[in-house]
Amino acid sequence: MLALTLVLAAAAQRGHGGGRVVVVTPGIGLGYGYGYSSLFYSPYGYPYGYPYYYGNPYQTSKLQMEIADLKTDYSDKIRSAKKDKSLSKVERKATVQQLKTERNKAVQDLQKNYYKPRPATNSPADKG
Repeated sequence: MLALTLVLAAAAQRGHGGGRVVVVTPGIGLGYGYGYSSLFYSPYGYPYGYPYYYGNPYQTSKLQMEIADLKTDYSDKIRSAKKDKSLSKVERKATVQQLKTERNKAVQDLQKNYYKPRPATNSPADKG
């Protein structure tokens, strides 16, 4: 049995054969939901395989990405307004406050109008 497993594992290596090779290994069970495979991985998944998921488990929505882009743009504008030495301190503070208000309003408008139906755009190629 061990020899068969080793032969199948060697055949499953890259470059040996042109098709798909599925290696099935016998597992040793220790009860319900617990066990391990005779190789270092298991084709059965968790709890028999590696239980950790790498990557972003949550998908970022288009609305969240648009809000993040908007906030990034306003953050750059605010930073440059704070460092603008051609304005007086009072003018800089007023500009920063105005940009923050514009940013908050833009985010609210984006959230409010995101789910509204958009009119179809007619391109010149659509006209017969």
